[in-house]
This record gives sequence, C-alpha cells and structure tokens, in this order.
Amino acid sequence: MRHRAVLLVAATILIGCGAGDNEGTTSTTTATTTSTTAAPAPVYTVDNPTLAPPAPMEGSDGASGSGCPPDGGPPEDGVWYGHVIASTDSSVTFEFACLYFGDFAWEEAAEDGTEAPNDVYIRTTDRIIEVPVADGATAYTIVAPANSELRIDPVPYTDWPQDPRGYTPCPGESCSAWLYVNNGIVTEILEQYLP
Repeated sequence: MRHRAVLLVAATILIGCGAGDNEGTTSTTTATTTSTTAAPAPVYTVDNPTLAPPAPMEGSDGASGSGCPPDGGPPEDGVWYGHVIASTDSSVTFEFACLYFGDFAWEEAAEDGTEAPNDVYIRTTDRIIEVPVADGATAYTIVAPANSELRIDPVPYTDWPQDPRGYTPCPGESCSAWLYVNNGIVTEILEQYLP
C-alpha cells in the first residue's frame, strides 16, 4: 500500500466537457493553503539594566523576575534570582532564591514573621544546580567608581568577574545575581544591587 504525504495544500479541479468540442469546456480551480507555525519560544534578555530588580512576570506570584524556582530538574526558561556561588568557562553553580520588592517584600516578610528593610525581602532555598552558559554570553556587572554613582557595565562572560572584590563579590555566596535562561542555557547574568 502506498502512502502519500499531504502538504497542507488542498486543490479541487472540476472539468466539464461539452458535446465533443472545446466550446462547452468549463474549468474551475480552487486552491487553499493552510500553514501552521509554532509560536517562537520566549527570549529572556536584559533590555535595560538597572539597579532595581526586574518586575514580577506573569505567574511569579509577586516575586521579581520569573518568581520562585520550581522544584527539581534543570531551570525552566526565564529570569531567575539567586547566588552564583561558583563559575567555570562554560557553567555556573547557582543557588536559587526568591526576591520580593516593594509591597510584595513586606507581605512575604510578614508571612515569615520578619520585616523587609529597604523594601527587599529574599527567601532562600536549598536548591543548588549547575547551569550551562552559552558561548558569547554577557554578564552585567555593578561598578562602583570612586566619587561617582554606581553603574552597570556589560562584559563578555569569559571576562566576568572583572574584579572579584567589586561591589558584588562574584562568584561566591554573596554574589547576588539574575540568570537569564533560554533553551536551558544561561545567555545573560545580571548582578543585583542590594542596598
């Protein structure tokens, strides 16, 4: 039995013939083309690096970025907060946490029986995972020049950290940062300012 692939094109041709000559010939062609494409996967990028945490995303339950991490497995694509406790040329060891900012910080802190100084509350987790880093990834590092305001500078991940004794000591247990994960791989790292 022979099977033929149908490529989403349907055509109907109707031909009617007259009484032995071409005068009565009628030809009608109808073609319908249907095409379906999957929606592109979301791309999480650092559009405008600032010292403030990213806004809560849909489904984050008020935590900044993509919210608190799901249990187990590799990180889903999104924007995740935590601490970069170690790094290699091709991966980071990341301890997930949940960062709440503003009114959400006070609500979550009160739920845990504490306060949210400077409108920031961090709920730690015990989840530590090694996450691959993409070739050509970018890190955004906080720079504290003498007699000047803090600023954020983009650097190639291969050059990060520029100064491990900088404003945010990275990598390490105090390296407060956001991972921007796309297709299961870190494409950007953004250090987080904590007042």
